[in-house]
Amino acid sequence: MMNKWDALRQFYLENPNYKIIETPDAAEPDLAVIYFSSLGTFNHDKWQHRLETDYYEFHRNPVRRAGKHIYVRDVALAFYMMGVNSKVNSIEKLLELLQNLTAGYKVVTVGVSSGGFMAMLAGAYLKAQYVISISGIIDVGPQQPGFAAGTSPWAGPWNFNYLDNRKIVESSGVPVFQFESSRCSVDFPNAEKMRQMQNVRIFNIDSDSHGGQLNSLCIAPLLNLSFDQIEALSRRYSGKIISQWTINRTLLPLKHLLRIYLTLFRKKLFKFKFKPGRKHLTILGITFIDYEKPMG
Repeated sequence: MMNKWDALRQFYLENPNYKIIETPDAAEPDLAVIYFSSLGTFNHDKWQHRLETDYYEFHRNPVRRAGKHIYVRDVALAFYMMGVNSKVNSIEKLLELLQNLTAGYKVVTVGVSSGGFMAMLAGAYLKAQYVISISGIIDVGPQQPGFAAGTSPWAGPWNFNYLDNRKIVESSGVPVFQFESSRCSVDFPNAEKMRQMQNVRIFNIDSDSHGGQLNSLCIAPLLNLSFDQIEALSRRYSGKIISQWTINRTLLPLKHLLRIYLTLFRKKLFKFKFKPGRKHLTILGITFIDYEKPMG
């Protein structure tokens, strides 16, 4: 079996690593949405399964009104510095590709973490209607804590023109809706930089998770809000720390709220595991059964 880094390199060389889905009967057939996957897409124990299943982030949460969907992933795990494949092998070439694919379309870009980094850069370049960035990094220079953590050892060289994108993004005037975690060591300094940018609206979520501050059930409702709806929310929560409960009840119907909080309740108060060699049962914090069969 090939190791992870060799497998990713081969996949980078042999696959386009972008996918287009057209929905011409949608409410806005002239709208193209570009979804950028994060560095974390293949940087965990599911990387092999995700390669085998042609995985892209946001594939379950499309903007339903859009007529064109472009999914993009960074198999090099290098903040898109190596583009997406052997031919589209730089940020410049990726931006040119996306410009060609969206010619004649209105554009919205979306991304998480390094995907948010690229969503902001592409949004500025393509003069998008707006950008939705979840923990998107605006400055990934060497001074950024954890800059190179998790990147491919074969990635590089880095394009230093695109490490700090504050001027590029701000000068474009494209509205950026940035979702940050108030207690995350990566998000907090990033948000401090982005607060100085005139075209950025910060949603400061009470969380310590980088990229995971929104429940997965919230992603589709968020992406499917109109610009005016997101703008109104940004004004409502401007300067505030937004609790998980507040953002959940803002975006989700009652049935999904019940699902989230019943699951949390069950996990905290009711734990069970019954399989060969292991039996465990805890109810309301009281452990009734905790047995593990000795090895051998």
